[in-house]
Amino acid sequence: GTCCLGVCYEVGEGVGRDPARAAQIYLEAARQGYARAQCNYGYCCYQGIGVEEDDSQAVYWFAKAAEQGYPRALDLLGVCYTHGYGVQKHQAEAARLYRQGHELGYPPATCSLGLCYELGEGVEVDKGMAAELYRQAAERGDARAQCNLGFFYYHGIGVEEDDADAAAWFARAAGQGYHRAEFFLGECYENGYGVEKDLKRAVELYTLSHEGGYPEGSYALGQCCEEGRGLRR
Repeated sequence: GTCCLGVCYEVGEGVGRDPARAAQIYLEAARQGYARAQCNYGYCCYQGIGVEEDDSQAVYWFAKAAEQGYPRALDLLGVCYTHGYGVQKHQAEAARLYRQGHELGYPPATCSLGLCYELGEGVEVDKGMAAELYRQAAERGDARAQCNLGFFYYHGIGVEEDDADAAAWFARAAGQGYHRAEFFLGECYENGYGVEKDLKRAVELYTLSHEGGYPEGSYALGQCCEEGRGLRR
């Protein structure tokens, strides 16, 4: 349908990539009440894709789609409430939206709800619940949740400390190009935490993390370069 055509123009599939045309197509479909298009147009406003960045417009369209129970919009609207993007910060409302998305089976919302329980934002702190939610989202392929669950195993937060499990979850997230996980997996290889020590592999992972803009990855790579660890002399 119309929204699918918008996606084609957004990503350049079968047509020349044209973000402005994509945004216009999404808007036309959004005005007709199509939830996916409302969410997609909201995301264009949120990221400045084909239109001027406008968080208040993003919130407006996310809310329209969320009213129809569109899971991605529930999660993105929750993010807006968490950070105060285009709307006043409201942690409890964010948690409510994440929970709704979670109950609809949307893994990013499940992960977001887990973070609420980890940090005590909009709900009481419950590390065990956070770990369980991260696990649910991680098992369904959500890279952020995989990394967060790995971090919990790494430090024994809400679960028994287990470096092998930590490394395994970091590896799954890193395999999806999640830059925070690349850093932590690099740290595992550098120190032999849960995996056999491999400085060359550590440097490869730090490089990926650095190239992805993750500051800790850049610092770790810099340390390796300075000290000549894992590098050809």
